[in-house]
Amino acid sequence: MQAYWLKNVRLEKGHKKNEGAVKTETEITNIKIVGDKFSEISASDPGEGIDCKGQLLLPSLRESHIHIDKTYFGGPWMSCAKGKDLFGRLEEEKTLLPELLPAMPERTRKIIELLIGKGHTHIQAQCNVDPIIGTQNYRCAKEILETYTDKLTYQLVAFPQHGLLRSNSLPYMRQAMEEGADVVGGVDPGLLDKDVKNSLRATFQLAAEYDRPVDIHLHEQNSLGLYSMNRICDMTEEYGWQGRVTIGSAVALSGIDPGSLQAISRRLSQLDITISSSVALESPIPIPYLDQAGVRVALGHDSLIDHFSCFGTGDTIEKLCNVASCFKMTDEVSLGQVMKYATGGITPLDADGNRRWPTSDDTASFMLVDASSSAELIARRKPITALYFKGRCVFHA
Repeated sequence: MQAYWLKNVRLEKGHKKNEGAVKTETEITNIKIVGDKFSEISASDPGEGIDCKGQLLLPSLRESHIHIDKTYFGGPWMSCAKGKDLFGRLEEEKTLLPELLPAMPERTRKIIELLIGKGHTHIQAQCNVDPIIGTQNYRCAKEILETYTDKLTYQLVAFPQHGLLRSNSLPYMRQAMEEGADVVGGVDPGLLDKDVKNSLRATFQLAAEYDRPVDIHLHEQNSLGLYSMNRICDMTEEYGWQGRVTIGSAVALSGIDPGSLQAISRRLSQLDITISSSVALESPIPIPYLDQAGVRVALGHDSLIDHFSCFGTGDTIEKLCNVASCFKMTDEVSLGQVMKYATGGITPLDADGNRRWPTSDDTASFMLVDASSSAELIARRKPITALYFKGRCVFHA
């Protein structure tokens, strides 16, 4: 079992108030790593070790929502065709999916390498599963991701992009489950399938049959989106799937009245349903409100560049900055707490300034950054200099 020391590494240790302002206090210390865990924090010089030269240690990042199969990333520049709605984009896929499959291995690898270089040690990725491409995209993504298990963990979502019922994708989804897909995906049961109850019933029944979590993307707006969210809550409760359901995008949350927002937030919190967001700046969902209501929020990029959008960067630190900027979270404490939306809830300090991470026996998956605090990292979009996964260095700038 490997054992080594990180020397001269910076850790956040608390908050200090000065004339009403709060600053993050840090310390330079040494951390021992044994196997894949943090083992010891010591001010004493351990002798030999990796000199971190005062860089800040922060938890590694999690990408919660990205399509890695039908991408233009790594290929020639392609913008999006003009004037197409969702149904127009899906019509495009009938031609695009078979055309893009031969290039998928190389392009998917490039996405994964980019995400590693941006500090991610976990990816939740979606792959189309439908009558057009069958499970070929899933199998290709699985094969590629398996070659990176020494650098990250992953969950692959079998995703019926064209509508589970609308495109008769249920047999292909079942095939993907038999082939080992980690998550049952779903999308817009009202907008696409035009049958919210039966679409969700089929999704949750499949999840129950194969004992898998559920990840449903909701682009439905206003009352339709709210109705679908409430029915997802109903199904979560009926099937006992608390803590195993994610709603992606959830755009209806950005436009509903305060009373409805309060009611649905309470249900999401009680049922431990996660909301994943790509932080649409033109109409953002109320992330701080959801967080304060006890709803788990996670960030993802959705795509980097494909026929839906060409603006993805893969930079989750930039996403965190967008959240802070959008909701005017400009003080030291608020900025530092934004980190949890990209780390599975982990922050070095809690809101009261108590150190929560790292502790002995925490998994040693972390970033080194040239920043004085989490707040500076997020506000100034600092690049990472190194990434460690389970105690092993997997990226160095």
